[in-house]
Amino acid sequence: MSNLRNLKSKDNSSAATTTTSTISISSVLLQIHERINKSQETLSKLDEVHAKSKSLQSLQPTALDIDDLVALDRAHQHLSWLHVISNVVEKSKSNAKKTDHELLVNSHQLLSNIVTELIDSSCLNLRNYALQSLLYIRRNNLPTLEAELESDLEALNYPKCVLGMEEEDLVTNQDMSNVKKLQKTYSILSALQLPDSVVKQFDLANIDPALVVLKPLKKRFKFHFMDKRKTNNPNKPEWYLQQVGNWLRNSKKFFDTIIVPIDDTGTSFERFASKMSGQVLIKLKKDIASNIFDDIDLSHMIDEILNFSQEFHDIGVEEATLPLVVLLEPVIFSKWLKLERNYAFSKIDDIMMDDQAWTTSIGSRYDVSKCTETFVILLQSITNRFKHLNDECQLKFVELQSDLLEDMRLRFAQVVRQEQTFPLTEKYCLILNSSHYLRDVINGWSEIPLYLQLEFAKYGEDHVSGLFNEVIDGFDFFVQELIKNLAEHIHCEVKTRSKMYKEIKWFSYNRQVEADPCAESLPMFQSLASQSDFVDKRLINNLSSQIITQVCEHMSDFYIHDLILVNQFSPQGCEQVQIDIEKGMNAIFSQHVMMINDDSKLDAYFKLKDVINVLVMKQANALLLMESLNDAKQAANYKDILLDVGVSYLDSEQTLKIISRRVDMK
Repeated sequence: MSNLRNLKSKDNSSAATTTTSTISISSVLLQIHERINKSQETLSKLDEVHAKSKSLQSLQPTALDIDDLVALDRAHQHLSWLHVISNVVEKSKSNAKKTDHELLVNSHQLLSNIVTELIDSSCLNLRNYALQSLLYIRRNNLPTLEAELESDLEALNYPKCVLGMEEEDLVTNQDMSNVKKLQKTYSILSALQLPDSVVKQFDLANIDPALVVLKPLKKRFKFHFMDKRKTNNPNKPEWYLQQVGNWLRNSKKFFDTIIVPIDDTGTSFERFASKMSGQVLIKLKKDIASNIFDDIDLSHMIDEILNFSQEFHDIGVEEATLPLVVLLEPVIFSKWLKLERNYAFSKIDDIMMDDQAWTTSIGSRYDVSKCTETFVILLQSITNRFKHLNDECQLKFVELQSDLLEDMRLRFAQVVRQEQTFPLTEKYCLILNSSHYLRDVINGWSEIPLYLQLEFAKYGEDHVSGLFNEVIDGFDFFVQELIKNLAEHIHCEVKTRSKMYKEIKWFSYNRQVEADPCAESLPMFQSLASQSDFVDKRLINNLSSQIITQVCEHMSDFYIHDLILVNQFSPQGCEQVQIDIEKGMNAIFSQHVMMINDDSKLDAYFKLKDVINVLVMKQANALLLMESLNDAKQAANYKDILLDVGVSYLDSEQTLKIISRRVDMK
């Protein structure tokens, strides 16, 4: 059994020897074979003892016996792998002259798999031998394949075919034999990529064929834009951004036409574009540092970076390598945000001072002011500028948008104060439309995925309101105040023309009742009709209906409290008031859309219907109703009593007051 332990130690020494010299492998293999033969003789003797034993239970193997057997098995496996690896190396040597690419790829794949499996193994000598063998194959083949790929690219007139300097389409007009040769070389190099785990563990590098394609363009970029030439101008980032944009567009066509059909990874162009953009980032970081203290040059550079970042993104460059990444450095971003804020508020000043600011924007379904339309475009441009940033930076821009919206609301309020004395103007209506429009725009943003994502990032999934909740509430309050002021103004204008109407002696009214409103009510109704039409034409439906509804409520309240409850009415007077309301006030309101389904907002309107019903009720019915309501025994059933006569919104006390306004009930 001591021989097994010696075998184990000899096995380790033999494996160490193989890592230094491939020539000594055969002698080591002979030594291991001899040791195994001796061990097998020992095992055969042990089998004879087992055969002669009457009971297998009488044989109790010791722990030492099992360890030796395990060591023997390991030695056998070790020998097998050594034999496999050495065979691969020998075949690779013999393949050096034949250039059997299939054998090369298979050998590389086998050794790569062995090294990957042995990364965490304690068999360091075996792993190192496999690793050195793998590196031997790579050293002897990769440089040649890389040179072949470069030669194949030249045969396809690359990079000239992607520079965009020729009118002829040099990408698609290619010799297919040259294309197939390049595709074969590209495929072989792609197949010889090491796993990331091996690359990281042993600090190795792959030769990515996509980056071999990039080499000529990278060289041109450094020559023109990073050397001492006139084209290397830190104040003109658009020169190299535009050039790289053209290269990427044309290269994408090159990849789609030639590389994609044989690209098993499906990411060749993405790797190519990412490294190309990475070269641009190196240049941008250097240039932006030289412009950081010049606001004009820095602003220009930021604009160009954002414009071409969108272009690069559309081509297929990953967000992590877009040019705008340089703007996310804390110092640069802080400066950018400050410039963005200053520009935005300055732009609002220009918008509001424009001669056409308070004219209607042509083609807008909201009939909003031009200054509002321009302001919304400003907000949307800010969104387009920050949409590819990270969440933290995007939220900073959302704060800026919120500040701009609040500033615009305050500017609207300032203009409204100037129009407060007579709000029934086109400008007042434009402000009302515009405020409602802005509120709808912001509310719509809450459904955009970008803002939903930012809301989640800021508040978490349990938050129910949007990022602009406070801004929306502010505009809601402002809009309702404008509606309220306009409705009250219309009502006041109508009331000023009601003097003759209110002075009618209703208690002795004995004129012949006609089908039209009385003459004294016409000035009042003319004012109501003209102002209602003005509102209806200049405000969007939702706003005009709210205003008309409130005016209707005010007028209903006027009839109840300022006319009916302060006068006594003859039978003819009751009929005339009914006609005035139905053929005058209600006829006007029927021409407009009102929120008549919302009872809470039209309380006085529905009460007025009941009031008129009681006023024109036949005298006998009115007497019976009065007696029933005055009967203490029926007090609890007053609602049913009123419902029987069609009264739904008055209580018993109010109904009795109306009955008392009738002269014939005295």
